[in-house]
Amino acid sequence: MNHNEIAESAKQRILDEILESEDFRQAQKYQELLRYLVRASINGEMLKESTVAVEFFSKDTAFDPAVDSSVRAYISNLRKKLDHYYLTKGRDDEIKLTIPKGHYNVEFIQAKDLKKIRPGLSRKWPALIYGLLVLAGIIFVIYLWRNQLSRGHSFSFISKNDPIWGALFSNNLKTLIVLGDYYFFAMPIDSGRQNYIRDIEINSDDDLEAFIARRPALQKKIAKTYHTYLEEHIPWCLSYLLPSFVRHNKAVELKLASEVQLEDLQKHNIIYLGPYKALQIMKTVTRNLNFKYSPQKGGSLLTYFLQDSNKVYTYSWVTNPETKARNDYVMVVKVFGYSGNVFLFFISEHDFGNISTVRYFTNPEHLREFSDLVALGHFEALFEVKGIIRTDFSMQLLHVNKLHSDFEIDLP
Repeated sequence: MNHNEIAESAKQRILDEILESEDFRQAQKYQELLRYLVRASINGEMLKESTVAVEFFSKDTAFDPAVDSSVRAYISNLRKKLDHYYLTKGRDDEIKLTIPKGHYNVEFIQAKDLKKIRPGLSRKWPALIYGLLVLAGIIFVIYLWRNQLSRGHSFSFISKNDPIWGALFSNNLKTLIVLGDYYFFAMPIDSGRQNYIRDIEINSDDDLEAFIARRPALQKKIAKTYHTYLEEHIPWCLSYLLPSFVRHNKAVELKLASEVQLEDLQKHNIIYLGPYKALQIMKTVTRNLNFKYSPQKGGSLLTYFLQDSNKVYTYSWVTNPETKARNDYVMVVKVFGYSGNVFLFFISEHDFGNISTVRYFTNPEHLREFSDLVALGHFEALFEVKGIIRTDFSMQLLHVNKLHSDFEIDLP
């Protein structure tokens, strides 16, 4: 059964079921966008990016997609919401609504036919980008190896049987190293030129929509963008992680946090490197744990519940006014998913916090010390690290929650 053979009433029913789902219930803009696309499809209209920009987003007829990428960004995020819907509530739907890559017209396709189509979809550009990231990381590691060896240093590798890392080396799942990237949006500056903006309180599409809702006058000025930002400390962290994976002949892939899908969390081992603000969909893993990060004006807060004493601790990030050194509160978490996959998170606010804890957890001697505290290998560890600009001065383990061996994250 192809798109044209499905009755209009059936298409409307499918649309209604999607809009009533958790993915769309609170996302009014995406509800309206999907309704618009479906109606255009039913009416036989052939949509282009410029058509969607003018008709739906009320852009000026001089809309230039080379300058304003907001339409593509919205459609890309709409595809992600549909993907999530069909991985959860709509997983058993016989007919599925899809928006083919590079197009703006929706299609209604039988699930069995969709499976035949998907293997042929091209992902050349993302694959190339991630391939270049991996290559850059490997080149950086080789450089560090040679540099350290030339100085008479030797490298230590994590044991394949290490209680913390062993499952990553021994199970049959591929490990995905997720790099936390910062959210950007576009907005013209006083000169009229388009500017890419990083706002510390806007870290997702939902945050941006809430911001615009409070300032409706900016509705037509602000545009979403594909551009994100990675901090410079990421290669340093990779340089500590990759050697042991290479030694144990375990393949890894790199992916930006903004590109991670629920399916990735279900089918791969996950190592996360990055800030609390960039967790994106990985909050589905951390939301049931015993800590909470709250970004606030003037300084963020971290609350940590210690199971053994039933006490709640609160920490805030501060800067020494004389030395400009900062303190960072880093969560290092290891848990299992329902499919036996491993989640190992290094979550910080500053770059030196990530570097310090990744270095600690890839040092065999430190691993032995920490494993004596957490014999089961499942844990939530809170570290305080002091430092500045990729340089840590001190690191202290503040608290550890030992999680039971049968503890696992229940993903949707």
